[in-house]
Amino acid sequence: MFSGALLPLWFMPQPVLNIIKFTPFDSIFFTPVQLYLGQLQGYEILLNFGRQVLWIAILYFIGELLWNKGIKRLIVQGG
Repeated sequence: MFSGALLPLWFMPQPVLNIIKFTPFDSIFFTPVQLYLGQLQGYEILLNFGRQVLWIAILYFIGELLWNKGIKRLIVQGG
C-alpha cells in the first residue's frame, strides 16, 4: 500500500503522503516510476537516492544490533 504499487501515491492526501515519505516503502516502486516518467530532475534524484542510502544504513544497523543480541542468547545443544 505504501509503495505505490496498488494505488499511486499521487492519489493520497498530502498529510498521508508526508507520513509515507518518512518510510522506505515509497522507494520500492514509486520512486523508480517517477524516474522513468521523468518527474524527478537533478537535485530530487539525489535526494531520493540519499533517502534510500540512509534507510539502508538504518536497517543495517538495526539488523546488526538484533543479530548481536540474539547471538548472546544462543545456546546450542549437542552436535
